[in-house]
Amino acid sequence: MGGINCHGGPLCEGWGSQGFVLRGFWIGASLMDNCSLVRHLGHAIWKGNMMRKIVAVFMVFLMGTAVLLLGGKSAELLAGKKANPVKERQKLMRSVGKAMQISVKMLKGKVAYDGTEIASRMKIMNEVAGKFNDDFSRLFPEGSDDENSIMDFDQESSAKADIWNQVDDFKMKSGELKTASAVAMKQAGDKAAFAKALENVGKSCKGCHQKYKADKKE
Repeated sequence: MGGINCHGGPLCEGWGSQGFVLRGFWIGASLMDNCSLVRHLGHAIWKGNMMRKIVAVFMVFLMGTAVLLLGGKSAELLAGKKANPVKERQKLMRSVGKAMQISVKMLKGKVAYDGTEIASRMKIMNEVAGKFNDDFSRLFPEGSDDENSIMDFDQESSAKADIWNQVDDFKMKSGELKTASAVAMKQAGDKAAFAKALENVGKSCKGCHQKYKADKKE
């Protein structure tokens, strides 16, 4: 269960509901190394008056019991031992969107065209596309789709479950974006050539979004 175990031996094993209670306390206490909230509760147990001690002990028990009941990914997230892949890939996608936004503004003359800036933005897109392909298992774990991510990762997701049903196609589309952005990066010094290259980048983005991005929920 994500590396969180009861080390109480006979104290926890074979005690039925009592054993569950003991495991709840044990795991709640073990979270103190990883969760600032539980560390504060631990301080209250040690330093507080009797009422604060009782409340803090109860809260530690509740958090430990939650880990036991949740298990897996949610428990690891609660314990602060696991990064949130949904948040991470959303942050990466925001960087892609920003790169496209700045590039379009420069092409439309809303801001001065800067080939060096354009190239750096295309590099960001290129690297993100590579991560989505090469680091797929970590960034797109099972359960992080739009229907299940709230339950498993406590974060809304717009990734359709079709991604996991058609992984090879998703990776191919990521590869297309990587290729298109690499070409655009090389053309950044020539505004006209870059404009044409950016069209292909946009087509790559659109093709993937249309198939694998869920509409926003009302």
